[in-house]
Amino acid sequence: MVFRTGNVAMDIDGLYPSFSDRYCYMGFTQVLRVEQGDILVRSMDSYIFALDSDLVLGAAGCIPFNHEYSLIPGISDLRYDSATLSWIFTFLRREEVKPIEDLSFTQLIGIARAASEFGFHSIQTLCRLALRRFRNRNSQDILSLSVQYGYHALLPMLAATKLIDTPLTSLQDILRDPSIYRAWSLFRDQRIAALEVVREQHSKVHTDANCLTWATEAAVTYLRLGRPSTMDPSRICEAFGSTGALPACCSSAIEQWRKYALDISQGLPTFSL
Repeated sequence: MVFRTGNVAMDIDGLYPSFSDRYCYMGFTQVLRVEQGDILVRSMDSYIFALDSDLVLGAAGCIPFNHEYSLIPGISDLRYDSATLSWIFTFLRREEVKPIEDLSFTQLIGIARAASEFGFHSIQTLCRLALRRFRNRNSQDILSLSVQYGYHALLPMLAATKLIDTPLTSLQDILRDPSIYRAWSLFRDQRIAALEVVREQHSKVHTDANCLTWATEAAVTYLRLGRPSTMDPSRICEAFGSTGALPACCSSAIEQWRKYALDISQGLPTFSL
């Protein structure tokens, strides 16, 4: 069996004599794709790609594909589908690909996993930047990726989202790295402690115990200050929105409380490992 692309022909039977028989029997001949190159890899949906070893070495500094336990001798089985591998290999060849910012989250996270596993650093950098636009919708999935595949530069961004409100017991299976677990726990605890300090100010910024308006306004604001994510400087002011027209004493108290909370939030340490 010979596959031809352009002016290049590759005799698959020469690589593995029973290749044709096995793949006709398995029904895979219609989905094979072979291109020019001296490294053969096979996707999980049975597409075969041929890569130039110099191209791979330039991208990863090594050959990250192991065919020792593969089904077909000399062809490495990869645990990624052909769409993911096609995007990666096309990018490495410096050919036109679908812009990474136009990819769906599912497509992007598959590419990010593969790029990390293979050590394709340029693609990893692109993925880190592209994943930021999903930080609020898919924060837990990105956290899992960051821990498992070493995208630690994304952790400060994730800690600034509402994911920090999630109880640690719900993230134990994700935060498997002890150093990341400690850093995440410390960051969360610091914000919970800061919240308590800020909440205690409700009786200090307004000293008139007989002001019924303040009793209601303070209770509503107190409840808004109930989540660690509230202590992000970009989010703190949301807790101090008025529920209606306030007398001057209450307006002044809310403003004092807001400034105090903002100062506290801006003085908190940033996330770091």
